[in-house]
Parts: sequence; C-alpha cells; structure tokens
Amino acid sequence: MKRHPPSQDESAALLRASRLRATPARIAILRLLRAARRPLSIDEIHRGLRRAGDWATVFRSLRHFESARIVARCEFGDGQSRFELVSGGCGAGHHHHHLVCRSCGKVLHVGDCGLGDIERDLQKRHGFAAVTHSLEFFGLCPKCRAKG
Repeated sequence: MKRHPPSQDESAALLRASRLRATPARIAILRLLRAARRPLSIDEIHRGLRRAGDWATVFRSLRHFESARIVARCEFGDGQSRFELVSGGCGAGHHHHHLVCRSCGKVLHVGDCGLGDIERDLQKRHGFAAVTHSLEFFGLCPKCRAKG
C-alpha cells in the first residue's frame, strides 16, 4: 500500500500542536518521513528535501522533533541514526520494533511490542518516569540467505 504524505496543513497543525514553528523545511521533512516505508537516515532526508533545507536545518529540525516526540530515532548498529514518525508514520502510529537484514539492510516492522508491562514495572520499582525502550532484531532475509 502506497503511503501518502500529509498535506501541508496537517503537517503544520502537528508542528503547532507540539509548539514548534511550521517552517517550510520542517513541513517538508514531516511529509518526507510520512511517505517513507522505512526509517530514513539524515542523509536520505537531506537528499529528499530538494533544496528545502540545509544540513543544519535538518539536524536542528530532527532534534526538535525528537524532543517533541514527533519522531523516533532508530539505531541499526551501523553507526547511522535513522528517523521515523512516531504517529502516522511508517509505523502506523504504534510502538514497534524492526527486523533488519545484516546483508542487504532490508527493514521490516515488527508490531505488537509486549514490553509495556516491563516498562511499568521498572517505573514502579525504581521511581523512574516516562520509561521507554528500543529493541531491534537482526538476521538474514530469505533473499540474502538464498545467495549463500
């Protein structure tokens, strides 16, 4: 199923609801992330903007989006951060994990995380607040396994 980016109005409303300015570059980044089928690297985001923002704008915007919990950072063990929308993005608006092929880099979404009870238990036992987690799985996809 092809993903359609949100309209400029929807992106601007999301930014305003998060108390962030709705600049053309920020709107373009949100639309790009929404249309993506997988988390995108900073380089992929910058290339996809087509002159809507320089590197510093992309870095700053992603930092603000992450602080506002609009995007989540994904680490796949290759030293390169990737980003996806938390709500309405390629994760269909729910918490999920990823299964990453160690050979070709293919990324699949793994739905239904069962770790919420553990998070709540850790909060309660240790007095922490807003506990989250990140968990990624790695393996070889069927195509790469067939190659040997």
